[in-house]
Amino acid sequence: MFFKVDGDNVNFSNIPSTVIGVSSTSGSHNNLTSEEGIDAVRVLSIPSNVGSFRTILKTIRGLDPSLPITRNATVLAFAVMAWDEDGTSDGAIEAGRHAAVNTIQTEVTKAVRALKAPDPVAIQNAVEKSVKEAITSAEDWWNLPGIFDPDDFLGSQSTQFTFATLAAAKGSTIPISMRFEGDGADYQVTGTISVT
Repeated sequence: MFFKVDGDNVNFSNIPSTVIGVSSTSGSHNNLTSEEGIDAVRVLSIPSNVGSFRTILKTIRGLDPSLPITRNATVLAFAVMAWDEDGTSDGAIEAGRHAAVNTIQTEVTKAVRALKAPDPVAIQNAVEKSVKEAITSAEDWWNLPGIFDPDDFLGSQSTQFTFATLAAAKGSTIPISMRFEGDGADYQVTGTISVT
């Protein structure tokens, strides 16, 4: 899931109308590969429709773009939620993805409207809670594998980059690395942010 706090969605002279958009793809199950099982020590490329996001980051409207406060308040961020697929139904997992998107949007929008920096830990905790509740609520009672052997939640991580950080990296790439472990699973996600 990708989102940004920038001039496309924040006008300092009209903060109460701010709504932060979140970009996320569907296909929560099998979104990395259509295979049902992945062998150990395997490298998979994350499909571009899942793991790529391209945007122009603009400083927040209504503030002097040359000021450090403007360049540090303008942010590009992304979050990854990792699940190891077991018996949870496709519909329940998709309900969880929708809950994640809605919670991120709500929490980041509230923070911006209150002129506060979003708290990544608080938002992550709120997202995890809403996702788990949505999956439980959406699971069909007759889907016994989903009840007795639900998908394993391996965790969530997020990272953000300020306009100042990205501007300083222009012409280069910033490496990204995240690791998710649990219930015998061990996944490493790597990538880069390219600044042009």
